[in-house]
Order: sequence, then structure tokens, then C-alpha cells
Amino acid sequence: MYKTTETLLGEGAFGKVYLAKNKKTGETAAVKIISTKQLKEKNINIQDEINLLQLCRHENIIRFYGSVESATNHKIYLEYVAGGSLLNKIERDGSLLEGVAQHYFKQLITGMAYLHSLGVAHRDLKAQNILIGHNNLIKIIDFGLASLFRNETTHDEKLLTTYCGTRSYMSPQVYSRLPYRGEPADIWSSAIILIFMLVGNLPWTEAPHKDRNYQLWLFGRYSNHPWKNI
Repeated sequence: MYKTTETLLGEGAFGKVYLAKNKKTGETAAVKIISTKQLKEKNINIQDEINLLQLCRHENIIRFYGSVESATNHKIYLEYVAGGSLLNKIERDGSLLEGVAQHYFKQLITGMAYLHSLGVAHRDLKAQNILIGHNNLIKIIDFGLASLFRNETTHDEKLLTTYCGTRSYMSPQVYSRLPYRGEPADIWSSAIILIFMLVGNLPWTEAPHKDRNYQLWLFGRYSNHPWKNI
């Protein structure tokens, strides 16, 4: 169906992402190639990520095209977004104009609300996992840490317990390794992204009480970096 090219689009903890082309139509796609050996070593079920991607149908969520499994790797074919990540844009341009940040943030919370309506918590929302496409349409990517937090039949919500995510975006509850609700954890991460867009810097490297910048924020010291730039 697709032919993988040598163009590397990105690299993560468990694999690499390459540009691929549909053999019949020439349509481009992104293919995420994950080592079967690594998945077994880390006891990761890649089918969970595939199932969640298949569930999603929203303009701000990366589209899933299909998957192929072999003895050595798993290939997940996804929509190709040519504009790069939000992180790339902030690193290149610095802080974003308020109107631009508002435009991206509105799409982010719209996509996040859609995920939550399905009972899905992303659990690794960060600037690296937001791609910017045509007409500044953003796409949320990388569902490797996503989890269902609501029963589809009973609609009962469960607390999540897996310590995961990226520390500078991680909520205090997740960082403290306490049971946590999926929705608020994602909302916290999205707020960090908003600050990053407006200021050009992350407010802190970690969320626990020992982080000095977090302490300053916790006790209302808003005059300190990065709040003075907002």
C-alpha cells in the first residue's frame, strides 16, 4: 500500500517516523516504525495505541490510515503534516503573538475536549506533540501513552495510576505518583503549552514542590519569570 522513503520526519523513544508514499495514488503519509523487540522488552501493547487512533475522527487529531505487523517491527501509517511541530515554531520564532497563540490554543482544547468525550486521556500533551498543518490547522499526535479513563458502557470514570508524560508538562498529581483523573492532567498540560506559546519559555522544568519556579507560582509570586512576560 505505502512505500517508506528514507526521509526521516522524527524520532521517539521506541521508533522512528519516516515519510511514505501510497504506491497507487502517490499520496504522502507518515509511517511510525516501532521495533517489536523493544515493545516486548518494555511490555508495551502497541495495539492499544492503534485502537485509540482508530476511534478518533476529528480535524485536530492526526488521522490513522492503517498498520502492518511483521516479525521485526510494527508500522503505523498516519496523516502527513508538512508544517512541523509547535515546538519547532516556538524555537524558531520565540513567543507567539497573542492572536496566534489563541488560534492554536482554541484548536488544542477543542481536540482535547473531543478526546475526553470519548473517555480518552492523552497524557503526553506538549509542544512536540502538536503539528501545524495547512491553514494553521493543528493536529494532536503520539497516542503511545494515551489511556481510556471512562467505561464505554457504564460511563463510570476510573482513576489512572501510570506515571507517564513529560516532566515540564506533568501535573503535580501525576508527578507525585498519586492516582489521578485523566481530564485534569491533560488540562494542566494544555495550560503549560499556552504559557510556552505566549512567553517562549516553559514556566518550570518539573512540577513538584521542590522546583523553585513552581514554588514561586504556588505562592502567588506572579512578578517572577515567566509571568512578567505575559
